[in-house]
Amino acid sequence: MDQRFQGNERLRDPRRPQRVRPAPRGAARRPAQGRVLPVARARAERERAGADRVRRSGATDRPGTGRRGAGRGRPRVPAARASRSRGRPARRCRPLLPGLFQLRHVPGLPEAGSDVRAVRPRIVRRRGLGAGDVTDHAISQELPRVQEFAGSPAWVRNALIGITLILVVFGLLSVYSASSFAAQQSGLPGNHVLMSQLARAAVGLVALIVAAFIDYRTYRRYAWPILGAVGVLLVVMILPFTTDIAPVRNGSRRWLMLGPATFQPSELAKVAVVFWTAALAVRKQRSFGSFLSGVLPFLLVLGPLLVLIAAEPHLSATLITAALAATVLFAAGMRIRHFLLLALPIGAGLWWLVRSNSYQLTRILAFLNPEADTSGAGYQLQQAQIAIGSGGILGAGYGESTQKLHYLPEAQNDFIYPIIAEEWGFVGAVTMLILFLAWTHLGFRIAKSAPDLYGRLIAIGLTAIVAIGAFGHIGITMGLLPTTGVSLPFISSGGTGLVIALGVTGILLNVASRRRC
Repeated sequence: MDQRFQGNERLRDPRRPQRVRPAPRGAARRPAQGRVLPVARARAERERAGADRVRRSGATDRPGTGRRGAGRGRPRVPAARASRSRGRPARRCRPLLPGLFQLRHVPGLPEAGSDVRAVRPRIVRRRGLGAGDVTDHAISQELPRVQEFAGSPAWVRNALIGITLILVVFGLLSVYSASSFAAQQSGLPGNHVLMSQLARAAVGLVALIVAAFIDYRTYRRYAWPILGAVGVLLVVMILPFTTDIAPVRNGSRRWLMLGPATFQPSELAKVAVVFWTAALAVRKQRSFGSFLSGVLPFLLVLGPLLVLIAAEPHLSATLITAALAATVLFAAGMRIRHFLLLALPIGAGLWWLVRSNSYQLTRILAFLNPEADTSGAGYQLQQAQIAIGSGGILGAGYGESTQKLHYLPEAQNDFIYPIIAEEWGFVGAVTMLILFLAWTHLGFRIAKSAPDLYGRLIAIGLTAIVAIGAFGHIGITMGLLPTTGVSLPFISSGGTGLVIALGVTGILLNVASRRRC
C-alpha cells in the first residue's frame, strides 16, 4: 500500500492552506487559534506577537549584538525597521494632525458599497519573526493599531459629539452676551436673539441626529439632484422680480425668505459642492492625468455655480466654495500641475470681481493699511483689535465687554471672536482655538479611516467647511485676512450656519460608524 495513504485518507498537500483547528481544552491559545478571524487580522496578530518577542529578546538586525546570544537562533528585527529605530521599539505615537499627503493618497481603497474584508493585502515573506507570511509593510504598520485606545471608533465619535456640544453651549452664551445690549436699545427683550438662537440650535440638533442615521453613500446617489436644487435656488436669488423673497440687505441678496424661515442658499451650496465633487472624483480616478477628461468636467459645472454665488454678491462664500472643491479634488489625487494651470485664470477672475465692486477693493486697501481710514473701511478691524487687546490674560468677565456697546458692528455674528477674547481674555481665546483644532483633527481622523474613497472625500470636504470658516473668521478678526463676512461655526448668531455645522457633524458621525475596522 502506498505510504501516502493511511486508512483511505490522503496526506494533505503542504502547499494548500490549512484550516485552523480548535485548541484542546485547557491549552494556551495563540492569537489566531481557536477562533475565526479575517486573514489580515490573523496575520497582523502573528506579526505583532513576533515583534513582541523581538523586543523582549533585545535582538537587532546584526548577529551578536544586543543581549548575549541574540544572534544565534533568536528572531531578528528586519533591517528596514532597525535602520529607522536603531534597535529601539517602533514609535506608537501619531502626529497631532494627519499629513495632508496621507489624506491625499488613497491606494487600494474599495468603491462605495463593497465589502472591505474582501480586499486582501499583499503578502511578503519575512524570516526571523516566527510568524510566517505577514502583510506588506504599509498594511502591517496600520492594522495592529486597530486595538489602540486612540483609534477606537466609539472614542472618536464621543469626542466629536462632546466638542460640538461644548461649542454650541459656549456659542449660546456668547450670543446672549454680545446681543443683549443692542436688543434692549432696539426696544426688544435682552434675550430676544438668544431665544431665536436656541430654536435654531434645536433644529440643528435634529439635523445632526437625522444625518447620523442616514448612510452617507446616499449622498453619492443623489449628488446631481442636490446640486441642481441648490443651483435653482441661487438663480432665484438674482432674478430681478424675486425681491419679495430675496430682499436686498446691506447691498447684497444673500437671504431667501420662505414663510417664517430665512436661510442662505450659498451655505447649502458648500455642502452640495462637497457631495457632487466627491462623487464625480470617485468616477474620474483614472482620468485625472488628462485635463480635458479629468478636470474640465468639474470646471463646466462648478464655474457657473460660483458665478451665481458671486452675483449676489458674496465674495467670501465664493472663495470658500472654490476652496472646498479644490480641497476635495486635491485629496482625490488631481495633479498639482492642473492646479497651477488654473491659478492664472482664477486669479484674473477674482481681480476683475474685486475691481468691479468698489467696496471690496476698499476693504482690501484697508487691510493693507488699516490706519489709513480708521473711521471708514478700517473701523471694524480697529475696534476688533481694541477688543482683543483689552481682554488681557483672563478677560474683563462674562458680559462685561465694552466693545459690544455699539462700538463693534455685527458683534454677535461676523465679529463675535473679539467679544470672546475681551470677556474671557487670552485663555478663553486660545481655548476656543484649541477646540476648533481638536474638532478639525477628529474630522480628518474620521476621513483617514473611512471605509471607501467617497467616504474619505466627503469627510475631508465637510471638515474643511468648519475648519475654513473657523480659522477664516479668527484670521479676519485678528487682521490676518481682509475684512469680509465669515461667521464662526457653532458660535455666531445665524440659523443657516448653525444648522449646516451640526448637520455636517452628523454626517461625520455616520462615516465614523462605518469604519474599516
